Amino acid sequence: MPGQGKLSVRNFSKIEQDSIFSGAKALGLSPDRALALLGPKTFDIYLNDVAYWSNVPEKVWDYTIGSYQVMKKWLSYRKKSC
Repeated sequence: MPGQGKLSVRNFSKIEQDSIFSGAKALGLSPDRALALLGPKTFDIYLNDVAYWSNVPEKVWDYTIGSYQVMKKWLSYRKKSC
């Protein structure tokens, strides 16, 4: 994680899971297929004590191109020294 960021792994909340299942239904996917595509866990990615991204699905956070983790690399390019 660039800077002083923090990564918190957790299960989807009931509201998050219901939203995923609703979206999956609209796309013609089963709930199991939707979770298989997104991963069983979700992340809260803290950039600092105030700013964070909530509910980043596991497979989105772990997505790589070549050997680079895309979201982590994107964040590293935005790191500013104070």
